[in-house]
Amino acid sequence: NMYNCVQRASDKASLGTVQSFHITHNGITGDRNHSPRSLHAERRAIDLQILTMTMASGETVTQTYSDQGNDAFFTELRTCWGQAVHQWNGCPVLRGGYARTGSIGAEDPNGRHNHHIHMSVPYCVSGKYAGAYYTK
Repeated sequence: NMYNCVQRASDKASLGTVQSFHITHNGITGDRNHSPRSLHAERRAIDLQILTMTMASGETVTQTYSDQGNDAFFTELRTCWGQAVHQWNGCPVLRGGYARTGSIGAEDPNGRHNHHIHMSVPYCVSGKYAGAYYTK
């Protein structure tokens, strides 16, 4: 689903066809700063900071989350990811819509996600969030 979402985000931002991409992240595995309820503790989350794409034209395009000029790209990436989490994992759409389903961004009131997106694959069973883990 990630390739599809990166391509959709590229289309939204009129960047072109993505041939391949590389993710620069701030971490996958939880550390002592993360709750044991965090999806990082289960290796089901990544803190995505930069996407570097090689386009079909051979050009390299970099999208950095903290650059406000990339809002359309990252909003579409999050929306697509939320739709995939809903469709393939059966997770309910969180209040605020698909863009907030399976991801946390700059809307986080404590400011911890101003420089990266937390993207996750939550545990869901029968259309509900399951277990003692966070919903995203």
